[in-house]
Amino acid sequence: MFKNIPSSLLNMRFFLQHSLACGIVSRLLAAQKNMRQTEQMFTAGLLHDLGRLILFHLFSDETLGALRHRLKMKPACTRRRKSGWAATMPTSANTS
Repeated sequence: MFKNIPSSLLNMRFFLQHSLACGIVSRLLAAQKNMRQTEQMFTAGLLHDLGRLILFHLFSDETLGALRHRLKMKPACTRRRKSGWAATMPTSANTS
C-alpha cells in the first residue's frame, strides 16, 4: 500500500528504523517507570508516525507543498524549537 510514496517525501528504511527505535525506547522508559503496559508503550512508540504514511500516500502533492513551505519558514521553526515547541516534520524533503 505504501510502496508508491515518493522518495522525495519519505525514506522508508529510515522511517522503519525510526519507528522501531521509538517503540524500543518507549518500552524501556515504561519498564524504567515500572509501568505494567510495556508492550502497549512499545506499540504506541512504533505506530506514533503512522499518520504520516497515510498523508504521504493519499496527499503526496499537498504534503510536499507543506514540507517546502516549512523549509522556507525554517528560521521561525528554529526559534520555536529553542523555546520548547517543535514541529517534527522531516527536513530532508527534496525542494528542488
